[in-house]
Amino acid sequence: MLKFLIVVVCIFFLFRLFAKMFMVTSFNAINKKMQDEMRRRQGGSASNQPEGHITIDPGVTQKKRNDDDDYAEYEEVK
Repeated sequence: MLKFLIVVVCIFFLFRLFAKMFMVTSFNAINKKMQDEMRRRQGGSASNQPEGHITIDPGVTQKKRNDDDDYAEYEEVK
């Protein structure tokens, strides 16, 4: 009976060890995929530009603000 318990405990610890190794490698793979996806979405140009460099895309126009929407009515309390 004692021999069976020792074998079960050893198998349990080996399983935990392999599970941890598998989780670390899978998390590293997921992290690498996410980084590659972010680089792809940014066009890969973020690493080529020096820090502080600003680019303005002339094709993008901003929506004009309507100042009437920013007005909030209030009552003066005395």
